[in-house]
Amino acid sequence: MQWTTGNISREAVRGILERPGLELVGVFAYSADKVGRDLGELCGLDRRLGIAATNDIGEILALKPDCVVYMPLHPDIDHLETLLRAGINVATTAHFMTGRAYGEESRARIEAAAVEGGASMFGSGVNPGYVQYLASIATNVCRTANYVSILESFDIGPWAGDANQDELGWGRPAGDANHEADIAHATIPFGDTCEALADLLGLALDGIRCDVEFAYAAKDLDIPGRDVRAGTVAGIYARWIGSVGGSDVVETAVKWTITPNLTPAWNIAMAYEIEIRGHPNVTLRAGVLPEFGSMTMDEMVGIGSVITAMPVVNAIPAVVAARPGIVGYSDLPAVGTQLVPAPPPVASAEVPPPSHPHFTRQSTLQELAASRIGRLLNRVVARQARKTATNDREVAMFVGMAAYQSVAQMVSMSDGKMSWAVADSIIDLANGQPLRIALRAIAAVRKRWQAPG
Repeated sequence: MQWTTGNISREAVRGILERPGLELVGVFAYSADKVGRDLGELCGLDRRLGIAATNDIGEILALKPDCVVYMPLHPDIDHLETLLRAGINVATTAHFMTGRAYGEESRARIEAAAVEGGASMFGSGVNPGYVQYLASIATNVCRTANYVSILESFDIGPWAGDANQDELGWGRPAGDANHEADIAHATIPFGDTCEALADLLGLALDGIRCDVEFAYAAKDLDIPGRDVRAGTVAGIYARWIGSVGGSDVVETAVKWTITPNLTPAWNIAMAYEIEIRGHPNVTLRAGVLPEFGSMTMDEMVGIGSVITAMPVVNAIPAVVAARPGIVGYSDLPAVGTQLVPAPPPVASAEVPPPSHPHFTRQSTLQELAASRIGRLLNRVVARQARKTATNDREVAMFVGMAAYQSVAQMVSMSDGKMSWAVADSIIDLANGQPLRIALRAIAAVRKRWQAPG
């Protein structure tokens, strides 16, 4: 059964409905105005599911579900104890991997209830969760590893005005008292990830700490609901580091910005970057951005909810089968999604890249904005977003995510709407080489004339 019906929960419901081995039997909702309403309506589906929402945990227990997909923003330990003691497995995105972030007393209560009820408590998401699992698998080629680090590097400007960003302190003045401590508190679930990652790699930590750095807005920012002036905090770099015997061994860091105009300047990858120091060294870059050519605006805006929900949904069968108590990926068999055949993508003709002094096919829209044609292209992207977006926030999200896409990515994900000829012409104009466009057109015509028949 599904616990709550927010953005992440809605994606979980869609995922569950697509799984032939899973059946939805109930839904819990906190709000009184949701009680009695159909889950399909609450999740914005185009059909009713015949499942009415309740805020009575007794009704949930009476359904005797195998698993509760527990997705509130903040957990209720009493509720978790009740579910687990009743023998109901719990899979959650509520900032849980080992329970460390909940405090030792709460962790002990959850473990005891799960063991008593013969149920499992599992937590994941994209980060914390999926990325630590991915990093542990990446060590498979190593004889030994002595340091594993994960960096979440994203510009989250479009979401900076959300209420759940309040505790990060965007716009606080430089040197503001206790800001570092507040960031450590706000990101404490990443302390869980150090413990969970070390456990995946067979090591128990004896120390976990958080180091924090800030970057500042180079100019006043226009963010709805958030006052961020030049010189105030617009970048946060929080590193959670686990150690053994005084030696650092694992690290999970987040580098979040709300503008590319920072002092000092930071490089933002819009990806998860994994580094393994060992024999041999391993580096991975995991990008989880939407496919701009084939996804609707709603799908693109909701991609963050999808990647948070699905690691939990995909793990449900393994969680139900797992031993009682708090469990993690180290206790489960390999977890993945279902494989569904789809039509092959539209093939693009192989075209050699142009010669250029500066901009390339790997240049992002943000980098191209330094040129006149690049600024025009960015305006075209924004105009396209306004055609399908329902509000200014969705436009900002689309433009913000698109800014980190390279020209090559835009071509490959456009489903044929953007050709290499157009893309390379944009690059040539950005490089101040309009003659190359004419030469390329002449060469194409000549090739067509010389073709047999």
